[in-house]
Amino acid sequence: WKHGIKYVDTIEMLLESRFFGPRSDVTLPGTDFWGRAMELECTLGWTGKSCEEKQYRIAHAIYDPSPYTDYKLAPGTVNPVGVVTAYCGGGNTPLANTTMCDSWVDMALMNKVDGI
Repeated sequence: WKHGIKYVDTIEMLLESRFFGPRSDVTLPGTDFWGRAMELECTLGWTGKSCEEKQYRIAHAIYDPSPYTDYKLAPGTVNPVGVVTAYCGGGNTPLANTTMCDSWVDMALMNKVDGI
């Protein structure tokens, strides 16, 4: 994918997020869903597993529920357009000032860690 999110499961997880709001350009239709992806370093010790956050990114999925007769020069239907794009923004990684997601973001979003 263009912005580094490779798996449909990641986008599904984002679309189920409790964090959502209008798109950054409020003149465009659709909703911005987001979640915080954390790269963790975990160790297993005598007292159990402990994890420390190494870095994080905010991943976004933009969903447009509007029906279009055509969309970006492709024939449309009465069904919603669906996911327009997915990307990352912010965080404390080398890519923090871009829309590219780090390679670990997909797995971090799909593999939640209890208590973190």
